[in-house]
Amino acid sequence: MWKSFAEHFKECGRHSGGFFLLGLLGAPLCAAMVSMLGPWTANLLWATWAVLFAHGFVKFVHQWRHPVRLGRLPPLSRHDLRVARSKLMKCRN
Repeated sequence: MWKSFAEHFKECGRHSGGFFLLGLLGAPLCAAMVSMLGPWTANLLWATWAVLFAHGFVKFVHQWRHPVRLGRLPPLSRHDLRVARSKLMKCRN
């Protein structure tokens, strides 16, 4: 499960994965700072963490459910077709 999660995380893109990790790893930091800072600052930290985590999670799930699709690919050259056919014939035998 973790291997497929890590592979998918690599494909998600730079920003959505970063926001998700920042939100996930920022929770213990916010919890440690809450006791040191005043009540208003603590609420601001928790709200910032919640927004970053929610944004990253939504982007992560959206890219997971709607992966980037390739458009029409150009036709293969004769050489590439011959190589592909030979590989298919080797797999059949």
